[in-house]
Amino acid sequence: MDQEEPELCDVLTPKKPESTHFMIKEDDYDKKSRLKRRARRCFLPWASEASWCLVASLLLGLLVFALKQFDGKAQPKWPLGLSLNTLIAFLSTICRSIMVQPIAEGLLQLKWNWFAGKGRPLRDIRLFDKASRSSWASIKLATKLRGRFIPMGVLASLVLVASLGTSFITQSTISYSTRTVVAHNKSAVSFASLQFPIGVNPQLKKPIIYAEDGMLRAAERSLVYRIDEDEEGSSALKPHCPTANCRWPIFSSLAVCVSMGNVTEYLTKVDYYMTLPKEFGRLNGGLNITSPAYSAGPVAWDNPNATKPLYKWENSDIVPLSLAQAFFLYEIPTNETHDTQFEAVEVVWHYCVHTYNISVTDNVANTELLASELEVSQRGDRNESFTLLATNGHREFSLTSLGMMYAFRRRLSTTIVGHWEYFVSPESLNYNEFTYQIGQNVYSGCVSPNPNKPTQLCRQMMWSNLRNVTETMALAMTNFMRANQVNGTVQGEALESEIFITVRWAWISFLAAQIGLTIVFIWAVAACTSNLEVPVIKGSNAAELFAIRKSDMETTTLGTVNGKQAGIDQKIDKKTLGTLVRDYDTWHLEIHSKD
Repeated sequence: MDQEEPELCDVLTPKKPESTHFMIKEDDYDKKSRLKRRARRCFLPWASEASWCLVASLLLGLLVFALKQFDGKAQPKWPLGLSLNTLIAFLSTICRSIMVQPIAEGLLQLKWNWFAGKGRPLRDIRLFDKASRSSWASIKLATKLRGRFIPMGVLASLVLVASLGTSFITQSTISYSTRTVVAHNKSAVSFASLQFPIGVNPQLKKPIIYAEDGMLRAAERSLVYRIDEDEEGSSALKPHCPTANCRWPIFSSLAVCVSMGNVTEYLTKVDYYMTLPKEFGRLNGGLNITSPAYSAGPVAWDNPNATKPLYKWENSDIVPLSLAQAFFLYEIPTNETHDTQFEAVEVVWHYCVHTYNISVTDNVANTELLASELEVSQRGDRNESFTLLATNGHREFSLTSLGMMYAFRRRLSTTIVGHWEYFVSPESLNYNEFTYQIGQNVYSGCVSPNPNKPTQLCRQMMWSNLRNVTETMALAMTNFMRANQVNGTVQGEALESEIFITVRWAWISFLAAQIGLTIVFIWAVAACTSNLEVPVIKGSNAAELFAIRKSDMETTTLGTVNGKQAGIDQKIDKKTLGTLVRDYDTWHLEIHSKD
């Protein structure tokens, strides 16, 4: 046994160099070489802990690199339902596991430093061992340490306690927000009329007749419904939006506009009737609708009797660009005692240019009319063709073969011309369904449901109602022009919600601080060990087996310590102290009683 014991103790204590015939003095060594050897002897045993800290730092760098790649970008779609949180949890968990190992080894080395040079309660060995494995025990250890050991104990407890929340806190580094982005694989389409009527459908053999019939059907459909009904047929043309939200650039399109002029001053009373010149209308009650094209008969499209207006329009191009013209004569209901009042209005449907701002928000289309104007830049012979300009003047719109649309004037007039009275049953008068609907709409609010309104109020209401009716017809015709235009689509952007990642870098500093504190702790323990010149033992269990001084073992009764029974036990008497002392080149744990 005496021969084997030195070999086992070699794990803890280096052998004394054997004496030789030559005495080597310390001054003969180069000073730099001595410092290098000392640094190597003190810090080289900590290479494994330094490697763990390096690996943790590399993993932190990898985590930061990954977060930078996804910061401000859409949430990645990885197989098996994996997410960025999974990657963060994986890397942070490895970092936490790696950092525990250097802290544990440092605490176990600090145990030997704690006993060096001063008597300490031997039960502190167990406290250090538990602190290397438990966060709560590390806090208890920090409260027991004194002097220069306090900062190192606090550092170790901070890292171990903080490691409990590493996974949760590092996953809080990223937050998910929603933003609206352009869906590049989806197409949003609206419609514009660039030329008319030739551009409606050039594949047909008779595009003019197709355009004429389509315009008439659109106008007739708009008259079927009351102005207070929300009917899709009379609403703005719906754009095509593949998502819940879309937007388009501001664009212009050919359209049909309405111009209304008050020609009441031309009314004259003949017998019991109120009449307009040229038989443009006669009335003794109710509503009368007359059109010059209808009363003139099947005359040429440019016959002045069929187009000459009564109202003095400020824009002289309204009549040449007109699609249809009508005169509305109506009696104004009143609850007053003076004579019955009448009003005459000239209405012209004509071409114009509309400028739109269209969008779709939450599946609700919004069509904003920014401008409506009539500006002619060029005109052909006999006014058969025109070129109109948009608001900004940067785009031209072509109107051609207008002479071929002359039948539209008469056909539309035939649809709406007639007489209507609000207190006479429909079968008693000769009017069609369209005239009946127009009458109901124009008198809406003045006859029913609240009759007997003041004259001036009814005048304003009926003017507004008439504008609504005629503009609804114009809107329906505009929709037909836009929807049937070849190569007139306006490309927009389909918008969709995207979940994107925002990195909160302050949270990642928590993990970086743990790695930094671990490095500082290991360096502090290594420096303390070097200053005390204690061997670097760390968590070696063999060191505890051979730490008791051989002389103490020889003078102590086998199985006893200071006369007390020894053996395997979890508890150690408070009065049993231990001091790590140095005998020449060997360190031993001297055990004695406090008494």
